[in-house]
Amino acid sequence: MESKPNFFIVGAPKSGTTALFEYLSSHPQICMAAYKEPHYFADDMQGYGRAESLEEYLSFFSHCSDKALAVGEGSVWYLRSRNALRNIRDFSPDARIIIMLRNPIELVHSFHAQAMYSYIEDEADLEAAWNLQDLRRQGQRIPEGNQVVETLMYGDLGRLGEQVENALSIFPKEQVQIIFFEDFVADTLQAYRNTLSFLGVDQDERTDFPPVNEAKRHRFKWLGKATLQAPVPVVAAVRFVRKSTGMDPMRVVRAIRQWNTARQPKALLSDGFRRELAEYFQDDVRLLERLTERDLSHWLADP
Repeated sequence: MESKPNFFIVGAPKSGTTALFEYLSSHPQICMAAYKEPHYFADDMQGYGRAESLEEYLSFFSHCSDKALAVGEGSVWYLRSRNALRNIRDFSPDARIIIMLRNPIELVHSFHAQAMYSYIEDEADLEAAWNLQDLRRQGQRIPEGNQVVETLMYGDLGRLGEQVENALSIFPKEQVQIIFFEDFVADTLQAYRNTLSFLGVDQDERTDFPPVNEAKRHRFKWLGKATLQAPVPVVAAVRFVRKSTGMDPMRVVRAIRQWNTARQPKALLSDGFRRELAEYFQDDVRLLERLTERDLSHWLADP
């Protein structure tokens, strides 16, 4: 019998999704997709998905046994996508949805660094990149390596209140778990245990939660670009090998990426720009406060 995902980590980016995916992967009653970010259901963000068909998407779960009570994946753009959550509901109405949230100022700051690392952004200064959003909406000043311009709309990315409101209009509240990044960092064990309960699996003995997906840079830029932006024929060849043999050629590529990666401290935001971001996100944060019944005023306070 073919395994089918019944829970989804839907975002937001840079809010702990990769870490949670990795931690859940080791649980004996949980099976995670072979690829963390299939993005199959975000059909309005062409260029981000790993699967061209439902059959190929489901093949990412072919390693899951019948003993897995929870089968999941994690695609960080599902929350931001216009279509993904409705597509997921149509695919699996009873699906469990995990949303991870972070102060939008920190989120945008961290994602910009990630975008630079991934070569989908070419403006190293976040304030300058922020000011390019209008031009980029018009199709101008888009980096050569970027196939999905929505990923550079930092203001839209950080409007988490609107995104959560949309999610709760599609899925009932009891099927949605919201995890705040600050809670996840402060008490990872408790957040992990809460998630196991939400997914309906047994508690395990895990107490070790090493950092995952910290800010990073490439040791050698040319090698980073080669492994992150493979030409279309190479991508097609990888897909063919995986589909016809079941082997994963990307294992070698991922090993090279890991060797070529070093930690990178984030640049500081100026006080003026930070206040600009706080003002921009203020109304949306207030909406998120109402939706989650949580005081988030510290997100907008001066550092």
